[in-house]
This record gives sequence, structure tokens and C-alpha cells, in this order.
Amino acid sequence: MLFRLFRNKMKSAYLPPPVDTDLFHPKNKIATRKELGLPLNKKIIIFVGRINPNKAGDILVELIKRNQDILFIVIGKSNLKEFDNLKSRNLIYYSKKNPEELVDYYNASDLSFLLMRLRASGLGQTVEESLACGLPVIGRELEGAEKTPALMGIPPIKEIRTKLVYSLDYGVKESERLIKDFFNKSKNERAKISKMAREYALKYYSHKVWMNPHAKEYLN
Repeated sequence: MLFRLFRNKMKSAYLPPPVDTDLFHPKNKIATRKELGLPLNKKIIIFVGRINPNKAGDILVELIKRNQDILFIVIGKSNLKEFDNLKSRNLIYYSKKNPEELVDYYNASDLSFLLMRLRASGLGQTVEESLACGLPVIGRELEGAEKTPALMGIPPIKEIRTKLVYSLDYGVKESERLIKDFFNKSKNERAKISKMAREYALKYYSHKVWMNPHAKEYLN
């Protein structure tokens, strides 16, 4: 065993955590909102994950304060005092939801806000789940990554670059610009973006795509 580890210490394989694209899949938005008791005609943005500065929790708090016409659904444990003290009518907060419940909340939303400041802020699983549900993401572009539709987002929802989001003021203003741009799009344009999101998740992040590569690497 030690010999094997030494022999292969320079070998690495890229194996992203796959998403169950059978579980996380698009549903009818109106029907899902009715089931969850959410407003049918309200703009809804969802955030899922740990609420802290690395995951742009401070930007999220400001977006909630400044955009009272948008309902924010936030799901995850908070490590941010500013969020814990936030009292706002346009916020629905849950500390935890199981995967089956998350599917419905993704599908009830119009847009995901999943911005991360640092590489080590997480595995990006929520981004994959969101895309698999056909929900576009506002997120960051990984440094050194090829400019493809979506390690963190689907065009034309452009990504906020890592080197720029350390500024709270910039992060809030740029996020608001992207949000406004998205909601100004027609229903047909947004439907096309949703389709792109789902197709991207199926092609690059589905558990079906990564089943064999994962098995091969673990068994070698």
C-alpha cells in the first residue's frame, strides 16, 4: 500500500462530485410554488450553502436589504452576525433542507446566487444541483479556468471574477446589475438559458457521466 502511494504520488485525476440529475431535474415553477406556498408572481432568488464572507454572505445581506421587490430564499447554516441580525420581509430562511426538498426550492426560484470568493469555499455542489434543475447561477469564474458556460454560471448571466469580489461595494453593485439584466430578459430568453443550464449539467456533472471515471480511478 505504501509503495503504491509513493509510486503514484505525482498522479492526479480530476473527479468532480457528481450530481444526481435524476433527482435534481426541472419541474413546473407555478405548481412547485403552489406546493410550497410561495407567491406565484414574485421574483425569487435562492442561496444554498454556508452563510459566511467566503461565500459572499455579506453581499447577500446587502442584496436582500436593497431589493425589497425580490424574495430571497436562503438555506444553510449561518456564521455571519449581519445575517443573523437581519430582519426583512423579503427573506425566507431555513438552516437545512434535505435533497428532496431542495429540488422543489430550486425549481420554485428564478435565479441562484452562489457567489464564492475563494477556491476553497466548497465543492460547488449547489451550483451543479441548481444547473441540473434548469436554474441559472450567478457565481464566480474559477481562476485559470477556460471561459466556458459554467463552472459557476450560464451565459448570458456573466460571472463575477474572483479578483473583483473582495470589494463589498463592487460585489453588490455588480450582482445587482446581473440580477437586473436577467429579470429584464423575455420569458423565451430565460427559457433558453434554463435549457442551457440543464444541458450543461447533464453533459459535464451528471452522476451518469462520472460513474465510470470514478469507478476506474478508485479501483486502479
